[in-house]
Amino acid sequence: MPGPPAVALARARWCSDATIFVCPLETEFTLGPDAAFVRAWIALPRETMPEDLWKRIAAAARALEATDALTRRIFFLSASYGLPTREISVLLGMNRRAVRRRLRTAIACLDRSRDAGAPLT
Repeated sequence: MPGPPAVALARARWCSDATIFVCPLETEFTLGPDAAFVRAWIALPRETMPEDLWKRIAAAARALEATDALTRRIFFLSASYGLPTREISVLLGMNRRAVRRRLRTAIACLDRSRDAGAPLT
């Protein structure tokens, strides 16, 4: 099994579960006092949520997909990892102003998709 042992074990253990997916390219993990933590995707089946929520999720996904790959990556680094613009700019070799501009673009796209969809409850 390729990858670090914790990732390989998670991939093998959850490979038959349709609700948990460990990406084949995943290599990240962290060690806690009583467990190893591996990043994974959790499936949220459409039939388990109200239709209006599904529509808002789909609108947000389409809004982000409409941005370029670099903007999506910057948004992901900020939203998923909590990286500040300073660290993102160093990581990607960009100036902070460009990172902030792209982050604002992604957030604006999400705001427009939310405003166009059903009201949040």
